[in-house]
Amino acid sequence: MSYGLFFSAETWALLMLFVALLFMFTKGNKELIDPYMYMPFGLGPRNCIGMRFAQVTMKLAIVEILQRFDVSVCEETQVRQFGLW
Repeated sequence: MSYGLFFSAETWALLMLFVALLFMFTKGNKELIDPYMYMPFGLGPRNCIGMRFAQVTMKLAIVEILQRFDVSVCEETQVRQFGLW
């Protein structure tokens, strides 16, 4: 299914060229993009069994990277106080 979907000349106008604009959702091209044009893990009951594993692995990788940074507020930054009272 994946090969037929991703290498269909009907779906992709410039089949063997990478055109980043095809993946950018803007107000002008949102109606032109088929929501089922790109399904990296498949869809429905026969989707990839490694999908959840891949998603959790990516989330953990992002957390590991962000934990190595020290985030603090600069003295020149104006911090607005929000509260219930």
